[in-house]
Amino acid sequence: MIRLFLLTRPWKYLYASVGLATALFFCQARPASARAPANPGGYWDDRGHGHDRGHDPDGQGDDQDPDPHREHMRSEPLPRFFAPRKEGWRHAREHLSDPQTMKLLVIAVDGTEPTYAAITAFLDQIGIPYDSYKSVCRLSSTPCPLPTFNTSPTNANYYGIVLTIGNLAYCNSSGTCQSTFSTADWAAMDSFTAAFGVRTLAYYTFPQPRYGLTFAGAAVSTTTTSPVNVTLTSGQALAKTTFSYLQPTASIPVENAYMYFATTEAATGETTVPVLSATYNGTTYTVGAIHTAATGQQYLALTMDNNPFLLHSLALNYGLFNWVTKGMFVGGRKIYLSPEVDDLFIDDDLFDAAIPQSCVPSGFQLDPTFDNAGQCPVVRISGSDLQTTANWETNLNNAAQTANFQLTLAFNGIGTVSTGGYEPPNDTLVDTASNISSSFFWVSHTYNHENLDCYDPVPNSGVCNEATQAQATTEITQNVNTANNDVGLNPFDAASMVTPNISGLGNPNFIAAAVANGLKYVVTDASQPGQKPPSANTGIPNAINPAVYEIPRYATNIFYNTDTSATGAAGSEPDEYNYFYGPNGISRVGGPGGPPFFSTNQTYSQIVANESMNLLLNMLRYYAFPSMFHQSNLFIYNGTTNLVIDTIQSTISQFEAISNLPITSLTEANIGALLQTRAAANASGVVAQWTPKTSTTGTGSITITVQNPATITMTGVNCPKTGATCETYGGQKISHLNLTTTPSVTVTSPQ
Repeated sequence: MIRLFLLTRPWKYLYASVGLATALFFCQARPASARAPANPGGYWDDRGHGHDRGHDPDGQGDDQDPDPHREHMRSEPLPRFFAPRKEGWRHAREHLSDPQTMKLLVIAVDGTEPTYAAITAFLDQIGIPYDSYKSVCRLSSTPCPLPTFNTSPTNANYYGIVLTIGNLAYCNSSGTCQSTFSTADWAAMDSFTAAFGVRTLAYYTFPQPRYGLTFAGAAVSTTTTSPVNVTLTSGQALAKTTFSYLQPTASIPVENAYMYFATTEAATGETTVPVLSATYNGTTYTVGAIHTAATGQQYLALTMDNNPFLLHSLALNYGLFNWVTKGMFVGGRKIYLSPEVDDLFIDDDLFDAAIPQSCVPSGFQLDPTFDNAGQCPVVRISGSDLQTTANWETNLNNAAQTANFQLTLAFNGIGTVSTGGYEPPNDTLVDTASNISSSFFWVSHTYNHENLDCYDPVPNSGVCNEATQAQATTEITQNVNTANNDVGLNPFDAASMVTPNISGLGNPNFIAAAVANGLKYVVTDASQPGQKPPSANTGIPNAINPAVYEIPRYATNIFYNTDTSATGAAGSEPDEYNYFYGPNGISRVGGPGGPPFFSTNQTYSQIVANESMNLLLNMLRYYAFPSMFHQSNLFIYNGTTNLVIDTIQSTISQFEAISNLPITSLTEANIGALLQTRAAANASGVVAQWTPKTSTTGTGSITITVQNPATITMTGVNCPKTGATCETYGGQKISHLNLTTTPSVTVTSPQ
């Protein structure tokens, strides 16, 4: 292992202010290759590319946070009154075989409830079409009309209803509470659901007879330190089929959410099946149940609050919405984990509290030419470090659930040559990488690792010049040659790049060079304004030339300049983490002047738990976006493991304790193509019309129509013989229907 402590080279810090937040970049003023001989034996490294603090550094409530358990939305108890008794018997089952539009109706109170944010976030993540209706308008002196449940007696506009609050309770400023729906409104909705067999999901409710539940007299406001765990109800087959993707023994903590404890009840002709349970003070209660009315209406109700940031919400959402859609919907899900490790073959400088004037940030600067004159120790991994990482990955690949996991390594070719480059004497890394290259995905990080917006500046000059098209072309083509000819890195993703410092995206010279040399995809930093995904699993067409597509990438707080779990050492992850987020940290919740993220210094195990939880939450959001690490994080600090292994293994272990779904890693190009496909589907104006099966037809049919060309993903339909690619994931059929040349296609459905 090569751990270098060179103090003879020009380094720099770049600290960029982002609104109230502060985003840190550690940068080196890399000389152009022509200046390399002036530093014989030096190993110029990667600085300034990494927005290495990606977790919502201002604490304003993004889906990333140094403390993933921090309360983002306050959970409140519900007014304790019942919705009216169920109606619908006059029209029960009248139109079960008539057409239904495959769209959900989300009925909110006023849209400020955390459950509304959770519901819409999930539907957007999967791609399920929905309409929102804010029912508080029904209490106006001139009430708004009810939603149009069906356009005709035989044609339903929705095939599922989702209530943010089970009784649609609204409390005015004087504290008077009532349902936004009148008795007649509830009856109208009931008549619709009974006639068409439409299911209803009550996403958070006080236990009441409408949902086959009775309040057990106990409730609790859970916290991070006092969670209540939810499990699948023991002995109930319906619990296992509803949440078939969860481990049968999964125990999911409910934190920062109000929870009511219930028992089941059922009137004559009704059934109530508990599917989710929680044990509190030694007694096991029902907190989720499926209720079937005598008229055939079906309800799934939860007695716990939800929001988009909570683990239990993200873990349970798929089962809930798969149930309300009867397992057939526009959209699809898959679990992705695609870590990208930047800077391979070059070195990274290290955080060092012993050298505060140079290796610990003291402020925030915007000068990318700043040079601290080489005061910081550096690390470049060895072949042994890479081999140990590959061995760990192989062990994961031997298990079915992680058979398709693979790291992506973003490399700089200048570190692979000793003459005119920065490969150190007696290097083992390059040969090892060549020999085991198939263990990883490979993507270019440019050849020299120059900032494409401040190319080869004079140190401390404050003067930047963008890379010319010729310089940008060299950065692209030399690294391609490194991968294909000099080292032999396969599989190499020649269509993609990770640019240093996420630079060049606004440089027309680089964009022109990228297009001319076949680059289609680059990453952005999703922690920065303007670089976040426009919507779930979509990217950003480059503003200069949309032929280049930008992939939002999530940073981690496993910093680029750390390589060890130890404290008081150069490269200490805990030291730097607490420097930012500890009780005296320079990054504060809400920005300068706010409270610290943590009231006590975090141990390494706590840091790994926090960072892996953030990755886990994104997996449970079904995000395909990659995450960011650096080669320094691959340094085997104790003979057996490194920061990447620790963090990713913790992420996977936590996921496997909850879910049985397989994990998939994608190349950057495959991620980009997926995001483009999803963006086209979002813009397609897709409408799916389902005609349920009858006793005579044996199968149902679904007609999918688009206004704009797209590939449309459908879950739970039968795969057509032509015009689609199909797969089975998590026990469900997923069809990707090609509607790029035809505006409509009809497929069969099992229901």
